[in-house]
Amino acid sequence: MIKKSDYNWNKEKNVKSVVAGILIEKDKILLEKRAIGIKESGKWSLPGGHIEIGEKAIYSLKREIKEEIGPIAEKIKFLEYYDEYISRLKTHFLVLVFSFKSRGKIKIDNSEVSEARWHERKELKKLNLAFEHKKIILGFWRQ
Repeated sequence: MIKKSDYNWNKEKNVKSVVAGILIEKDKILLEKRAIGIKESGKWSLPGGHIEIGEKAIYSLKREIKEEIGPIAEKIKFLEYYDEYISRLKTHFLVLVFSFKSRGKIKIDNSEVSEARWHERKELKKLNLAFEHKKIILGFWRQ
């Protein structure tokens, strides 16, 4: 159980809703490296981001994938959600996790992502992953 004293409740009063996408090809997962200047910069993460007001989660995922790594997300399937409370970052996210297929090339052209790369399952132990994305990815591969 999270105690209110563990969190700056005066600053943030609501859990943030975010989406994360899992793209697997040839038993490799696509991860993006977070750019300098944003939370968890320099760490690898699943593509995704905040759900905007009035936006359905699936459209948020499509928008974030397009903005961050370029391709069109299709054949999207909801997998599960994670309660991601990270006291050291003073953040609490409700992460809606989807799998998807992509159409188009990977192209980095934004200020949030410095690179995108395919990673094998065995590499996950060595990677410095953002937030609780390692737990999310390992949960997916255990299915």
